[in-house]
Amino acid sequence: MSTIIQKQTVIDLLNANQKISLIREYRSCTGLGLKEAKDAIEANYNPAGIVELFAPYNEMSDDEREAEREAELKRVNDERKKIILKGMTTACNVWQDLGFGSTLEACQMVLMNLNDDSRFTKIQ
Repeated sequence: MSTIIQKQTVIDLLNANQKISLIREYRSCTGLGLKEAKDAIEANYNPAGIVELFAPYNEMSDDEREAEREAELKRVNDERKKIILKGMTTACNVWQDLGFGSTLEACQMVLMNLNDDSRFTKIQ
């Protein structure tokens, strides 16, 4: 993980239209996944936005940066859990509508039919 990125390096990459390099640098600073880093860069793809996006990684200590990275990863993971829970709720309702009895029985049927490699089991 990169401990610091020079502001001038960020500006040079932006001026050279090196979006992929900016994403790569942002991932190394934050520890985020490709999609999250790409979304952040694209949402802020202008000189002021990019400089502001990288600013914390120019000024923070390693401990502060690590704490921020952990907080962001936790936030992303929590969002994924909410999406999965919503999908599970929908699946349980569908199983119940198909006549599998109570909500509990429907949810048990959904859980029994999950693959071992599903995102639900990986995130928990």
